[in-house]
Amino acid sequence: MPKTATPPQPVNDGVNDEAVVASSNALIALAHAARRLSLDPRQIRARMSDTMQSRFKGRGMEYDESRPYQPGDDVRHLDWRVTARSNETYTKTFQEERERPVFLWADHRPSMLFATRGKFKSVIAAEISALLGWSATHRGDRVGGAVFFGAAHHEVKPARGRRGILRLIHHLTQEPLPETGDVMLGAPLHRMSRIARPGSLIILISDFRGCDEQAQTKLIQLAAHSELIMIQVYDPVEKELPPPGDYRVSDGVREVRFMSQDANLRSSYHSAFTRRTQKIAGLAKKLRAVHLRCRTNDNPLAVLQKTFGTRHR
Repeated sequence: MPKTATPPQPVNDGVNDEAVVASSNALIALAHAARRLSLDPRQIRARMSDTMQSRFKGRGMEYDESRPYQPGDDVRHLDWRVTARSNETYTKTFQEERERPVFLWADHRPSMLFATRGKFKSVIAAEISALLGWSATHRGDRVGGAVFFGAAHHEVKPARGRRGILRLIHHLTQEPLPETGDVMLGAPLHRMSRIARPGSLIILISDFRGCDEQAQTKLIQLAAHSELIMIQVYDPVEKELPPPGDYRVSDGVREVRFMSQDANLRSSYHSAFTRRTQKIAGLAKKLRAVHLRCRTNDNPLAVLQKTFGTRHR
């Protein structure tokens, strides 16, 4: 029998109940910090690559007027009706649409109820949802979304003011019932495609496990009519196995034993994570969606500020 190593204790940075289930008070308190973030399409364009800029251009906008075409104008916005009447080329101009629907899709499936560092993935997803939800509320957008607990889910219709985000926070802080088995992403994304209206900003916060062909098809359908932001949450041990030793891992129902000193196992484990992450990143690029990654021991505000931070605090 191999010698059993004493597993290292998870480093949870002062873990408490709020690291396992998010609290309403904590998520409401993020309203002030959310002022450091902006979901203004113009600021997002300034922080994205050229590929990303093309996705946000003209979305979240409403028609203002038509004016004579000028070199450099986007030919996709030509006003053919006015052009035909005047025999002169005209282009449409747009003004930023306020009260844009913002849908926050928070994954609380069984795979999200996990962490060896920091907070559960589900809690990180709740904090990200609250930060971006409050940011959208401050901006005047209507906020709604959905929280998925495996087979069960809760939906919140977009509402202006504090009503929408507070309703969402209520569901984000519910403790899910334990479930076993893998839950694929196709069904939850299908539901989102039914409730999200075209022209919305859809923010998906998940570990993206179970992103099969059905789920990818639904993401393509969502991206055809709405803007997507994909935020991937993961625990450090999902990327790298813990130090060499003999470990037992349990979800409360099943128990698995593995030995992490095997070099081939460590390499293949890391490679599997890399392939999964590259798959999600490649899909986001194909959809021209914003893709971010956040670890369970990261500060969600700091991660979001790298892309959505305001220029002046």
